[in-house]
Amino acid sequence: MRGDGQSAPGFLSRLHHDAGGNVTIIVALALTTLLAASGFAIDGLRAYALRAELSRAVDAAALAGGRSLYKDDLNETVQSVFAANFPPGAFDAVVDNPSVEPNLDTQSLKVSVTATLPTTLLRVIGKDRLQVHASSTTQSESGRGMELALVLDTTGSMSGSKIAALKSASRDLVDVIYGNRETVENVWISVVPFAGRPNIKPWQSWITGTHNLLLTYLWSGCPDVRSGSLATDDTPPSGGKWTVFAPQGDWLKADQYCTSTSILPLTAEKTPILDKIQSMKASGNTRTDIGLVWGWRALSPRWRGLWGNDAALPLDYDADHMSKVVILMTDGENTPWQSGDSLTEAQTNANLLQQCTAMKAEGIEIYTITFQAPSYVDPFYEQCATSKEHHFINAPTEQALAEAFGRIGGQLLNRNLRIVR
Repeated sequence: MRGDGQSAPGFLSRLHHDAGGNVTIIVALALTTLLAASGFAIDGLRAYALRAELSRAVDAAALAGGRSLYKDDLNETVQSVFAANFPPGAFDAVVDNPSVEPNLDTQSLKVSVTATLPTTLLRVIGKDRLQVHASSTTQSESGRGMELALVLDTTGSMSGSKIAALKSASRDLVDVIYGNRETVENVWISVVPFAGRPNIKPWQSWITGTHNLLLTYLWSGCPDVRSGSLATDDTPPSGGKWTVFAPQGDWLKADQYCTSTSILPLTAEKTPILDKIQSMKASGNTRTDIGLVWGWRALSPRWRGLWGNDAALPLDYDADHMSKVVILMTDGENTPWQSGDSLTEAQTNANLLQQCTAMKAEGIEIYTITFQAPSYVDPFYEQCATSKEHHFINAPTEQALAEAFGRIGGQLLNRNLRIVR
């Protein structure tokens, strides 16, 4: 018996009952805290993984959008590229459409996206969803420029749908680079159509002999090949002029073997570049070595001021923040015998590779495309290209040709585009 009149067993019984209630509350609170902590860990990891997927997809969308900054389908491009790179139904999240914020003044693009993630264990504390955000901003590097020569096979075998496909693919490439602008800072493009010979009719002063009225009005514009090393290098006219190409001794027959479209020297404005591409016609036989050497001459600083377009062009090989690029496209093997040349096909291929090596040594980047060409010629163009993996493309179809030019355009544009987030 206790002094307060309570028996010990009764007191202990009530104490045990009161303590049991407290323990239940403590255990419940502990379990809730433990579940909440587990929820933060598990759902936090899910949110982190979701953000990683969103960031990867939004980076891809921002880069694609940066290449289409000046195009009317900018929003559609961003949306489609994001959708293609974000796994459908990932994490059961509800993903909003990406927001697209272009800034033409700074040549930047911000793409943002928000996703709502249903939770698992966090529901015990009333948190049934999390919002996850990701954004990416691309910036075009100012001042980065390019001199680009499009060396395009316009031989007779390119007639019909093939020349139409080449024109379309080439125009698309120009559109990728220019967007809806007429000029882009420090970007110039030359178009060099070629067949058995190119066409240099606007530059008759480079031809030896008397320039009479007959030559002025009836000459096709096709120069013959210079002799020795001058045939395959970038020596300017001061080091050796050209004679009129006269197959079978008759220069009036030259238009059967040459292209009717003259070379367009490095040009800043988009419209004349597109006009030159559109004017190309298919005729003549194939000499890619001759086409390429004229593409080199269009970019060589040894020819500065000679083309008559700009006294400062072409720029030096090592000019700051500048690239010199050639895209060479052909649909067949070299056929020197068709125009009465004494060289064999093997010799023209050797010339081609010699020129490629010399041009790459000067820092010129070379892309090569074979379009429905015999497979045995591919190794020559693989060797000619700056790299087989990234600069050579075999295009077996017209659609593949369009994709080849599009891929190269994207690569050329991407070198000036970076994620700054």
